[in-house]
Order: sequence, then structure tokens, then C-alpha cells
Amino acid sequence: MGFLKTGKLPHRLWSLFRRDRLETGLANELQFHLQKETEKNLKAGMAPEEARYAALRSFGGVDQVKEQCREVRRMKFIETVCQDIRFAVRTLSKNLGSTAVVVLSLALGIGANSTMFSVINAVLLRPLDFEEPDRLAVIYEVKQEQRQRRRDPMLSSYLEWRQSASTVERMELAVADLETYTLSGSGEPERVRGQFVTPGLFRLLGVRPSLGRDFVAEDLTREGSTGIIISNGLWERRFARSPNVLGEKLNTGRRAGTVIGVMPPGFWVFPFTKAADVWIALSPTDNPLTPSTRWFTVFARLKPIISLTQSQAEMDILAQRLAQDHPETNKGWGLRIEPLSEAYSRGWDEVLYLLLGAVGFVLLIACVNAAHLLLARAAKRRKEFAMRLALGASRRRLIQQLLTESILMALIAGVLGVVLSYWGIRLFVFLAPEWFPRTEEIRIDRTVMYFGLGVSLLTGLLFGLIPAWRASKADLNDAIKGAEGSGEQRASTAKRGLFVVAEVALALVLLMGAGLMFRSFLALQDIDPGFNPHNVLSMQIQLLGPKYRKILDGDMKRVTPEADAFIQETLERIAALPGVTSVGISSGVFPHPIKIVGQADPPTDKKLMAGLAEVNPDYFKTLQIPLLKGRLLNEQDREQSPWVVVINQAMVDRYFGKEDPIGKPIHVSYDAAGVSVSESGPRLVVGIVGNVRHRGPWNDPEPTMYSSWRQHMWEYPGGDANIHLIKDWMVRTAADPTALATPVKAVVAQVDKDQAVFNLMTMEQRLSEWLSSQRFNLRLYGTFGAMALTLAVLGVYGVMSYFVSQRTRDFGIRMALGAGRGDILGLVLRQALYLSLAGVGIGVLSSLGLTRLIQSQLTSQLFGVTTTDPITIVVVSLILALVSLVASYLPARRAAKVNPVVALRYE
Repeated sequence: MGFLKTGKLPHRLWSLFRRDRLETGLANELQFHLQKETEKNLKAGMAPEEARYAALRSFGGVDQVKEQCREVRRMKFIETVCQDIRFAVRTLSKNLGSTAVVVLSLALGIGANSTMFSVINAVLLRPLDFEEPDRLAVIYEVKQEQRQRRRDPMLSSYLEWRQSASTVERMELAVADLETYTLSGSGEPERVRGQFVTPGLFRLLGVRPSLGRDFVAEDLTREGSTGIIISNGLWERRFARSPNVLGEKLNTGRRAGTVIGVMPPGFWVFPFTKAADVWIALSPTDNPLTPSTRWFTVFARLKPIISLTQSQAEMDILAQRLAQDHPETNKGWGLRIEPLSEAYSRGWDEVLYLLLGAVGFVLLIACVNAAHLLLARAAKRRKEFAMRLALGASRRRLIQQLLTESILMALIAGVLGVVLSYWGIRLFVFLAPEWFPRTEEIRIDRTVMYFGLGVSLLTGLLFGLIPAWRASKADLNDAIKGAEGSGEQRASTAKRGLFVVAEVALALVLLMGAGLMFRSFLALQDIDPGFNPHNVLSMQIQLLGPKYRKILDGDMKRVTPEADAFIQETLERIAALPGVTSVGISSGVFPHPIKIVGQADPPTDKKLMAGLAEVNPDYFKTLQIPLLKGRLLNEQDREQSPWVVVINQAMVDRYFGKEDPIGKPIHVSYDAAGVSVSESGPRLVVGIVGNVRHRGPWNDPEPTMYSSWRQHMWEYPGGDANIHLIKDWMVRTAADPTALATPVKAVVAQVDKDQAVFNLMTMEQRLSEWLSSQRFNLRLYGTFGAMALTLAVLGVYGVMSYFVSQRTRDFGIRMALGAGRGDILGLVLRQALYLSLAGVGIGVLSSLGLTRLIQSQLTSQLFGVTTTDPITIVVVSLILALVSLVASYLPARRAAKVNPVVALRYE
């Protein structure tokens, strides 16, 4: 602080900009003192030359004195940094080749890390785009003995929470399941996703429609609001962002409504990863739902002075009271209030941080590459470093200069890496499946820029420190001789061999991850789905609205005869199209409680469950599901005939064992929204078919029953009327099924122009969609593995090239003494193989240790393969060893072509 008071700071700052004048003044002043000392020596009787040398000796070196004078200014550090930067720019520009390799390698690693951090920042770190998001929370029920087990609350529980919770300013509901609607009224019918919310949910979140207004009490009816709010995406694609959308009449298939608002871009409501297309308001008190309905997510906004801990304490007391008042539904269950930000990111933190760790390995390999190249460059500058040390430069000063060079390269790589991350983000979003959260928010912002800067600086220190430290220990004698001694040369070569070991080990860890994902993906593809997907066009049609389903008193729904008429006419018209060999329909598989007549009743908490699908007789022919015993469904299985089912082998194995199920009667029940209805009589088992993996190839077949679509109940509880309203259609063709897409859509429009055909794709494409998660993981880990392998190859090539250049004279002597080119070639390749095998061994041990630490995260992403899969280990190890040998071949070939005469003159 002293120089602030004495006014020296402005002088020292000014010295940074008047450096030339100050240096001239300093030189003149030193020359004056040197001349005075010389004159003094002359008066003492010395000869002129001797007097000058004596004066120089008394100063201890003019340059050293100048350095001491500069230190007095206390701005020396800034001056030296600027000087170092200028010198670094000149040095790097003279070695553009090696500089470009270092910068590009680092840019690749920094770009990959910046890309993954952009994803993490969007999904996990960036605050939710709501008003005061720190006060927002969700409330759900948790099992007291198993806190990870949770369930949605009943409607009656929510009403009691809302009345009793004093720490919560406001509480609202959103239906915890997106419903699908066929939207008509403007343009072609379109399949959209809808969500019921209580009228105040958007106000609780602090989000207002970007166009129009929010829900008000006047919008509400018992079945839902007459006003509809639509998403920005639906507004763009269906209404071309027209401001006249307000007041537009829309029919969702269940009710007609008027568009009253448009939500902002990117808005979506937990627990979904994508936005609904339409929102409909539902009163929490005046609605057709029963008090025991559990379809909701409860949102809460805490009071301003209330902490989450205080609110949780109140919830614990409330849970105890509910357990005492309503033990039949609440005993053993507690309440958990969780920050909304944690709820949004739940389940993604482990996955994304695992991916960030993977790209961290890519950056480490790039750092190892850069460190080796800098070491090789430093070896060529040994004489320069030794001379600078001999002239008075300190080791600290030399290290500072070299670190400036490495940090400058890292910063250039960082800028290029952030540019690459822009394309990396676009690639990530392109590869990401539809369910990946917040993809529209993944972008380069200030936080990502700071991250890139921090990674660049850390990277510059990481790969520059070892070369700088070694260079600062340069020996003048060795530098003057121009070569290291043989012992030092062997030690130097061995140390550089460690770079190969490190790069191969790091690359193997990443390639192991990619290999496991690849093996898992192959295992999933090899699984027999239980049917033949080739030449099958699949689509979905969901019949909704009062024309096909009527609401009765209470919570019962009635299927109308018009539904059967639509299905029958559509079936006949599609089957008549040229090229169609058969048409299958299915309601989809829904689980139901069953009772097998003749078997003892199981405990109430372990009731028998089986999936039920209503299908047509040609369903089995269309998918080519094999008949194992008995018969299939036929056209005689109608409402007036005895009701029958065909069951799969999984149901036989689980519920019948060695008993023959043919002819056995089974009672089927329908449960929904707290209402249970049983069919009037049992269904007889008439056949057994092969297992179909309806829930995806990674899930074992579940017990499943197939009934005739003509033998269905007309009245269903809750939403189970959808069971009969056929949604899955399969068309087997004699040729390319995609050619029938347009004719099939035309047929549906001819039968009912208000019905939308959606998810129109081949069955092979649908199976491919089931593997979207595994394919996404495979592409990411495969990309990281390919980057790691590329950098490792460059590193091995660089190290072996340096090894050959250092031993050129040695190779010349060997060839002069009779060694052949094959001997030299084998010598270099053996050296590369030894180093690669050492890296492979360390990499295998490292990957095994790492997979133990992240066992749970990896296991959740793998199928049919363990984290210690021996085939993957062997294949990846062989690939790395082989690639290392290939990378070493060019340096080895160059060594084998050495001219002994030239080599003996080397150095």
C-alpha cells in the first residue's frame, strides 16, 4: 500500500507504456556509472583495458544490474509476461507443424468437454426458467422402509395437504401422464399430446402465455375447461404463428374448446421431458375423478421465509396424521418435498457426469500427446536453454517462459475447441432421442465459455509443466556437445515410452466402454422379438370422442357400435388394397387381474396379473406368431359365441406349470380409478402361441392373453374403454411396405376424416425406435472411443518417430556390423509392441477398477453383457495393440532405410 500513498503507482504503470525511454535512460545511467568507475581505476594507475574490465567486474554484470533495477519498478511480472507472450508467438510461428498438431489435438479434447458441459449445464446446472425457482418444489409419497420407492398421491390426499400445509404458499396439480388426442377443427387431423392441470399451475410456476391469457374460473366445466392453451410448437406447425389463433375452435376428440393462449417456446411441465401440445384446466374439486385417483404430480411454492427443511418437517407431521386417520391407504408411507430442479434432473446426473468423465479421458490423451511434442521440441532447444541459464536466467524464469508457450497454445486450442463445441452441440442434439430433456436449451453461454477458459488454462499447465521443468534443468556441457550421453539417451527414450503406455491405457478405458455398448447393442438386436417384422407397415389410430365412447353416470365409459363399424370397414378396405396380404389389429397389451378357475385364490397382495390384448384373427398371421397348441382365434369368435382367449407360453409356464391349460376357464377383471369391474363370465383357453416381447427386446415376455376384438365389454371403468378402441394396426405386404403408407392414410380418411393416423412406420423402424436409448449411448461412446483411438495413434506415431530419430546413429552402427533391414524393422516394432502391451495391461486393470466404481451406472445401460466381459477385453486389447503396431510401422520403415554412412556421421 506504500506506493499508493507515495504516488509511485502511476509512475510504475506509466513505465509499462514508456518502456523504451526508461530502458534508454537506464542504459545511459549505467554507462555513466561504469565510466566513472573506469576513470577511478585509471587514476589508480591501471591500463585503460584493465581499468574497464575491473569496472565491469565491480558491477557484477551489466545485465544483472539492469534486472535488479527493473525489479525495483515492481511491474516486472507484467513486463516479463508481455515479453514472454511476444517471444512465445515468435517461437510457435517458427514451428507451425508441431504447433498445429498440439493445438488441434487439444481443441478436439476441449471441444468434446465443452460440448458435454453444455449438456450438463442445460440439464443439471442452469436454473429453471420459472419465477424464483428456488422456492418451487414437488411433493410425493415415499415408502418409509424404502425411501427410493415413491408413488403419486391420491386426489383426496392433495386436497388435505393444500388445506393443512402452512409452509406452502400455493399448491397445484398436473396430471402425471400425457394423454393423446386427435386434434381436428383446423387443417388435417393431427395426433397431439395433452395434459390436464389445475387452473393456477402456470401462475404458481410464474410462467405466462406469450400470447393470449391464462385459465380463469369461467373456463372450467366438470369435464375440463372450455378454453385450451397450446404449445409454441403446435402454434408454429399448425397455425404458422398466426396471431389470429386466439378464438380458434379445436376438437380434441373428447371435447371441443377454444384456443385462449400460447405458451412460450421451450415450456414443459415435469415429469415429462418434452412439452405437451395442449393444456386443459381441471378443477381439483368438481371433476369426474374419484377421491382415490392417483394420476397427479403435486407442485408447491414455498413461502418466502420458509426453507425446504422446515417444510419437510411439516410434511413429516402431516404424513403421521394421515397414517393415523387413513391407515388403509397411508400406513407405512411418508411425504417427501423435493426441489423442482432436482425433480427435473433426477436420473440424469449419473449418466451425464459419466459421459463427462469419458470425454475427460479424451482430453487427458490429448494432454499426453502435447506433453510429448513439447518435450521433443525442448530437446532440440537444449542449447538455447543452457545458454540462457548460463547468462543469468533463473529456473523460475525459464519455466515461466515455457509455461507461457504451453498456455498460449492451450488458449488458442480453447477458442478453437469452443467453436468445435458449437458443431458438437448440434451433433449431440441430432443424435439425442426425443425423450432427452431440455435439448432446446443446450447452447454455448457465459458459463460454458468460463468452463472452456478454465479447462484451457488447466490443460496448458497440465501438459506444459513437465517439459518446462525438464528444460529448466538443461546442462551447458551437454548442450555444447549437442547430444545426450548414451545413458541419458536411453533414460530419455524410456521416459518417452511412458507416454505411449499412458496413451494406450487411457484409450483402452474409453474403448472398453464403447466395446461394452456395442456388445450390448448386438445382444439386443439378436433377441428374437417373437414375430417377423419384415414387410410389415405399422400405424396407430385411437378412436376418441363421443362418437366412439360415451361417458355414463359415475366413472364408467361405454364403447359405441360406431367403433366396431369403423374398425370393420377400415379392415376390409385396407385388406383390399393391392399388395396387402393380411391386416392385423390390436388394442395394445394392458395388465389385468385374473382368476384361474380351479386354482386356489392367491393372497390379496399377490393377485394374478396377465396382459390382455384384443386382436382380430389375422393378427397372428400378420405378425407370423407361431401356434404351439390348440387353435387361433377365428371369425366365429363373436359376442354371441363362448368367449375365448389364446394365451402365450410365458403364461403357461408361470400359472399352469405342467398342467394343460386348453379348456381352462379364466376370469378377467378391469380396474381403473378405484373402480373394479369383472366380466360376466369366464373366458376359455383355446390355444397357446409363442411369446412376443411387447415391452421391448430387453424385457422378458410377460403372461399375455389374446381375445377377439368382437368379444369385448361395452362398459369399462375409468379410461379402460381405450382397451377396445383399437390403436395398433399392422399391414403385411408382398413388397416394400412404405409404398402403402399413402393409400392406407387415404382409406382411414375415407372412413372418418376426423381420425388421425400417427406413428406410421415399418415394423423394423418401430423395433429400431425401441433401441434408441442403446443406440444413443453406443454413438456417444463410439465417438469418444474413436477420438481416443485417433489421438493414441498420433501419440504412438510421434513417440516412435522420436525414438527412431534419437537412435539413428545406433541403427547405422548395427547395419554397419551386419544387421539387415528386417532386423531394424523388427527392433522398432518390438519396442512399440512392448510399450503397447504394457499400456494394454495397465488399461485393462484401470478399466476393471473403474467399472467397479461405476458399476450401477454402467449396468443400467448394458444388456446381455457384464462390465468384465472377456470377449470385449480381448478384442479391444488386440485392436489397440494392432493399431499401435500400424502407427509404428512408418517410423520403423524409415529406420530400416537408414544409410549406415550417413548415420555414422549423425550428430
